[in-house]
Amino acid sequence: NALYPLRIIGLNQDEKISGGMAGLTFMMGATVDSYRYRNDDEPAAIHESGNSLGDFLRNGGQLANSVKALAEPVLKRQLYVSKSDSVAMNSGKCHILSASELGIAVTDNKQISNLGVGQNKDEIYMHFSSRGLSYGNVDGAVVKGMSLPGTWLRDTYPWEGSLNAHPPLAVSWDGAGIEVGTPMALRKICPCFCL
Repeated sequence: NALYPLRIIGLNQDEKISGGMAGLTFMMGATVDSYRYRNDDEPAAIHESGNSLGDFLRNGGQLANSVKALAEPVLKRQLYVSKSDSVAMNSGKCHILSASELGIAVTDNKQISNLGVGQNKDEIYMHFSSRGLSYGNVDGAVVKGMSLPGTWLRDTYPWEGSLNAHPPLAVSWDGAGIEVGTPMALRKICPCFCL
């Protein structure tokens, strides 16, 4: 159940549920097995139990016990109710990246998801900015070299123009940009956690 190698991607960039900032954010250096974003058509938040990805990410899930004992739950958001609203996902000690945190501006009708880090959720992790990425300016070649292609991202995307009318589609990274598809598809994940 070892989680090495790991990358440190953030320094004082994630807000702890208990208040204050988590000192370090880690990302696994390699992807883990394939999961479904959701197991059914319900527009559930991804940290909830009962879906494949949530079974890994939630408290009590498959994350190594040694990590869960030390990891700090942090405040993350997921585009959920409408194209501009998001909900807190505060029950997990483990999360997956959003497109925003990689520098990708996920837009629909010129709306940006704002699921990055920082006070206004419009910053990216230190590790990615040090490699020349910035919010809204992603370099596919840089990201591709991080073992991330084919992985789920935390974002969701409107189905037929509305997240309210249909369950949102899920977003993954295909090596050059985002790929939008059915949440029941299997994709790799690259989990992150904070200490």
